[in-house]
Amino acid sequence: MRRILKIAGTGALVVFIFLSAVWANLAIAYQLPGSSAVRIGACLVLNLIALAALVAIVRRRHWRAVLVYAAAYALLLAWSGSISASNDKNWAADVVHGITGTVDGDRLSVRNVRNFSWRTELDYSERWEQRTYDLSKLRSLDLFLVYWMGPSIAHTIMSFGFDDGRYLDFSIELRRTQNGQYSALAGFFKTHELVFIGGDERDLMTLRTVRNEQILLYRLRTPPERARALLDWRIILTGHLPDYLYEHAAVDTRIPLEELRERADVTGRVDERLSEVEFSSRIREGVPAPR
Repeated sequence: MRRILKIAGTGALVVFIFLSAVWANLAIAYQLPGSSAVRIGACLVLNLIALAALVAIVRRRHWRAVLVYAAAYALLLAWSGSISASNDKNWAADVVHGITGTVDGDRLSVRNVRNFSWRTELDYSERWEQRTYDLSKLRSLDLFLVYWMGPSIAHTIMSFGFDDGRYLDFSIELRRTQNGQYSALAGFFKTHELVFIGGDERDLMTLRTVRNEQILLYRLRTPPERARALLDWRIILTGHLPDYLYEHAAVDTRIPLEELRERADVTGRVDERLSEVEFSSRIREGVPAPR
């Protein structure tokens, strides 16, 4: 039994060093400032230290090499953790402003509501607006799931609806710089900051159709007082949620889940030519609302 435990422990240590070295190489490649030669050199040094540690573990000797790797990896973690977000970069036009706001009683005043007109992803008319909403007239909370990378990964957008037919939508997005390239992998290594975008519903949905992404809309069973609390505290749901929402009766459960998914697909209804109220009304036609 002791021998089995020793073999298992050795195997676990080898796997840890291998996986941590992979992560460290990616961190250096994406985070380390300087030229490509500097990043390649740093990766080579790290890999030599990791290789020496692996050899020491397999041969069960020269454990100093393992300690050297542990120290190098700890320094790398400390350096990576010290990298902080910045608000002062040459941001792309669609993420240059994050939404801000104040609540005074029932009056919600928000600044930098994005209301772009999108012809293509690179051709648009830019508008940032200041708007006011009456929180006593907040009536609904809806969930958009935007599919851009297969059925298991969706971007979430929360939509707060008011009595006057207007909707205020919120989306947490990667903040790109001008001429900067987006990389989902690089995003795990602090190459992109995040920004809280508040937008006109036409803007956020039209951009998704311009990108040929699929949009599903789920009407949620949320009392106005709870929707107001979520809006004030900016709690945003994330992940792949339809099954969970259906299981907890947060959506219309009078029809099968698969039918709900089909009726939730509003991609083909996006029409930027409509007014703000007409757009939001049209996109919700036929989408089941919970009772």
